[in-house]
Amino acid sequence: MIEISDRLQAVASDLVRLAGSVEIRLVPDERKNLGNLFSVEYGNYVFAARIVDGVISLRRNNSLVVLPLEGEAPGTQLVSVVLQWTPELLHVSYAMLQSFNKIADRAATVRTSFTSPPPSLITWLRKQNLLDVHDFENEESFRSTVFAILDRLQGRIGHFYSTTIFWNLLYSNGEIVAKLPKSETDSYVIIQAMLIDQLLRCSIEVVPDESPGSGAPDFVLMANIRNSGRGKVCLQMRNAHSPILIDGLVKQLPRFMESQKAEFGIFLVMWYGIYFSRSQDVTATNLEAELVRQQLMYHSPMMARRISFFCIDLTLPVKVGRTRSEVHSEERGLE
Repeated sequence: MIEISDRLQAVASDLVRLAGSVEIRLVPDERKNLGNLFSVEYGNYVFAARIVDGVISLRRNNSLVVLPLEGEAPGTQLVSVVLQWTPELLHVSYAMLQSFNKIADRAATVRTSFTSPPPSLITWLRKQNLLDVHDFENEESFRSTVFAILDRLQGRIGHFYSTTIFWNLLYSNGEIVAKLPKSETDSYVIIQAMLIDQLLRCSIEVVPDESPGSGAPDFVLMANIRNSGRGKVCLQMRNAHSPILIDGLVKQLPRFMESQKAEFGIFLVMWYGIYFSRSQDVTATNLEAELVRQQLMYHSPMMARRISFFCIDLTLPVKVGRTRSEVHSEERGLE
């Protein structure tokens, strides 16, 4: 169920983005009981906002942020209410305005675990024609769009999200005592949400591989190609320290492409720094070069041209004043 107040300038696709914001402007006598602003309910997933009894609330599943609208400031002409969210927080604010000048404001924020709309909700919206859909001119245009978004994924992770969401952190007395990379399965859920969010605006669908016995964190990226039907690109994820990293590249991904009848594939590697190699000379960049070398050893030139690589650096940031070698030494002692 999706409900959106006609007072909001928003559509369904705005409310299923990983990060977003909506604003509503009220005259002073509306600020007590405007009711529901929006509500998205799908299975166990709930995302909703309302103004009732002079209180603004924004809820996502079991997380809730509330902000009372305090007494009207003298001369208030408008009240601007802003609701903002990311996968890791909910934020509510308001400002009382007079002739475009702010005369009072308040805000409240709640931190949450990484939360994203269910992928099946996006699929449902597509089936209900609630998402804009456009065709790509050709396969090359489709692939170029996918490659451009994967190129930007590293920057988006560094800018919008904490790399700690890809790590299991063990605490004792409020301090981190161990850091271990998440499994490919756990990282898969986060990457899937990010890809869905970025590819949503491009009319590219992210479909998990659900073939019997697959068990691998694989996706099929699909889009409409003008006068050609559906285009497909297969994407396989692997942790850089996985013992079957090369096997995934030289055997599993080609088999996946064949089963999906896809001409092109992408090998996406999650780099966690020292957990792949103790050598400080090894980086995400030259790891990618090594994968290219392995591919040329095991694949025909034709197959090599059909597979592209992307490495994402998920190394935890080094604290100010500490060198990376010091961090390496500390973490070796925790293993």
